[in-house]
Amino acid sequence: MDQYLEDANTIFKDYKNRLTDSSFCELNPDEKLAYYQKKYSQFTMSFPIVLRYLIQFGMYKPKAFSRYIKKLQNKPYKSELEYCERQADYVKYLYMETNQHYNQQEIKELWTEVYNSLVKEIELFKQAEKTVKEKHEKNNIKNLEERRKELMKMI
Repeated sequence: MDQYLEDANTIFKDYKNRLTDSSFCELNPDEKLAYYQKKYSQFTMSFPIVLRYLIQFGMYKPKAFSRYIKKLQNKPYKSELEYCERQADYVKYLYMETNQHYNQQEIKELWTEVYNSLVKEIELFKQAEKTVKEKHEKNNIKNLEERRKELMKMI
């Protein structure tokens, strides 16, 4: 767990230092995120929501990340929906650390909003993947038919 916290702290320190670079500041949030996703690919694969909030929103709290890691250790996800739950947990912990005055209803609504957004992202990704797969299969069938016609002409 200490290594994860150290990595996150290193990334956040690097990010804050890069904010002094005007060319980096001119990048849009997605480009900044892409830079860090590439530079810290291992961390990105393990903690995508942490990196996203750190880079795109400039929000990082070691205590929130520590709670998140403990939650992952105690209750690892076994499905895509549980994955979304854990990601929403991090946003909840971050909000709790960032806002000292909050109520449980706010936290519950935030968690639900983030969870639903992540589930929707997964569904959109699956639909896009399905569409690409269908197009690929249609192209394969079409190519196969064209090859058969060519072979028939050769015979």
